[in-house]
Amino acid sequence: APTHGTVYIDIKDNGVLDAGEALAANGSFNHTQLSGGKVRYVHDDGELGDSFGVRVSDGQGGISTPITMTVTRSPGVNDTPTVSGRGS
Repeated sequence: APTHGTVYIDIKDNGVLDAGEALAANGSFNHTQLSGGKVRYVHDDGELGDSFGVRVSDGQGGISTPITMTVTRSPGVNDTPTVSGRGS
């Protein structure tokens, strides 16, 4: 789970983290939510970067090894954070 932000499912489709939308540790989302832009991350506005793990399931028992998604912040610059991930 991220330590400086929150991954959430934007159920209300308003781009804001609302009550009940936060994804719990070891929570899940599906392809439709991901491709529809519903899976989002909001940073706590601190100067530190963040990271969280993601695993992919094929729905038939196959699960990938975890990959790490990294959120990079540039100290002193108020730009939108970038998220990157790399699987093996």
